[in-house]
Amino acid sequence: MKAVILAGGKGTRLGNLALDLPKPLVKICDTPILEHQIRLLKREGITDIILLTGHLGHKIQDYFGGGEKFGVQIQCIQEEAPLGTAGCLTALKGKIQEDFLLLYGDVILDMDFGLLAQFHQKKGAFATLVAHPNDHPYDSDLIKSNDNEEITGFFLKKEHKGKDCDNLVNAAIYVLSSSIFDYIPSQECDFIQDIFPKVLQDGKPLYAYQ
Repeated sequence: MKAVILAGGKGTRLGNLALDLPKPLVKICDTPILEHQIRLLKREGITDIILLTGHLGHKIQDYFGGGEKFGVQIQCIQEEAPLGTAGCLTALKGKIQEDFLLLYGDVILDMDFGLLAQFHQKKGAFATLVAHPNDHPYDSDLIKSNDNEEITGFFLKKEHKGKDCDNLVNAAIYVLSSSIFDYIPSQECDFIQDIFPKVLQDGKPLYAYQ
């Protein structure tokens, strides 16, 4: 399975920590967030990685190169203008023909991607979204799912105040069918706000992996 990492963040809310760095290169325990992710992917047997870069993307390219020193193969693709979490994937149309893993480049995680892939395949999912409870659901995008773990709706963080919502937060880790590209226009758009609701409306099976 290929992995695509969205690595275009500016890290505006990090202030001086990201003053001269793209957000994925900010260090946690003396190691950039993005390096933590790539080493995890390597550990899990995923070695074909595409980095979609934006702000100060040349620094990511300089740091990781082709991935040789990490034992993986890395391709960096620089977006010309910010297109959001989904719109940036238009650069990959026609380049991925199978289900793929998508990570946001500012997430610290440690998980078994093999189990995630098995869940995705067993469910016959069009898209599988990793979800979890957290201690600040009030400022997070929330997922609504049924007893079969199928997603039935989304609550954006700006919309769910006062509503009866489960604490099931979008973790920004997805397994996606390559057919997802059919839903992504060449303009700024977001997965949770724009793409997944349309996929759900069309009756495609979306699942929450907890």
